[in-house]
Amino acid sequence: MTMLRLCEIQSGLVAHLDPDSLREYEAAGCTVKGKHDFLIIRVDGDAALVLPLTSKRKRGRCMIPQSAKHGHERWTDPNTYVLGQPFWAPCHAIQEASECELSRVGGRNSVDTSWCEGFM
Repeated sequence: MTMLRLCEIQSGLVAHLDPDSLREYEAAGCTVKGKHDFLIIRVDGDAALVLPLTSKRKRGRCMIPQSAKHGHERWTDPNTYVLGQPFWAPCHAIQEASECELSRVGGRNSVDTSWCEGFM
């Protein structure tokens, strides 16, 4: 699989990231542990607003509609929920944390940007 390129980090991208790596680059709001999927909600300059995701259902978690998900069936088929609050991270930190990314260039997973607008 292929690490993200900086030009791929844009609104709607779903990336499999290592939160420990994100925290090394001062992504202070990242509170999840272990490798997770993260949704890029918005990019502003050299930073992105990032939302952690999970497949675990829990009361009060917002589910991403299947119709808003695009990409590989391992991403689109299972239910996906928002795992916490969005936080800002430098784009270069997201790139470095994507060393465990499961998708390939040209076949990245995503969420409709219109769905992301609710978290901006």
